[in-house]
Amino acid sequence: MSGLFVASDYRQDLLKSALKAFKYNFASSVGYDLSELLLIFLRQASIAERFSRFDLVIPVPLTKKRNLWRGFNQSEILAGEVCAEFSWSLGLNVLGRKSNVRPQVGLNAKERLANVRGVFYLKNANLLKGRIILLIDDVFTTGATMQECAKILKQGGAVSVWGLVLAKNQA
Repeated sequence: MSGLFVASDYRQDLLKSALKAFKYNFASSVGYDLSELLLIFLRQASIAERFSRFDLVIPVPLTKKRNLWRGFNQSEILAGEVCAEFSWSLGLNVLGRKSNVRPQVGLNAKERLANVRGVFYLKNANLLKGRIILLIDDVFTTGATMQECAKILKQGGAVSVWGLVLAKNQA
């Protein structure tokens, strides 16, 4: 990964509660409020100006099973709002995630790395050639998920992959 932008700290109780409601209580509407945090961060950090345009914004994908269970992909909601604000292109059909993988919650760093190895795949590499990618997820803990996604995107031809998350958690 070329770099990581972190909007906040997971240790903030209000943010932690909002993220848990968003992901585990099926509160998709909370995602629109949380995306505002990303937008404020991007404006204040002048990231949007420094990268006048990311070529493609890609949310970290969920498995089909997890997406059906939750009813939405939290990273997709965040990415959609960021793209709408800055007129960046949203890449929903670029990266996929294989099923039969345990959730990362509760795993240590070594287990997380092993758990995501080989689970992401390219659906459409043609969109990546020579592009600068912004990869969006909700929480960064060990970086295993984002690093694995970035590796696959670069193998597909991306020039650089930058990460953006709402919060960083301690592993």
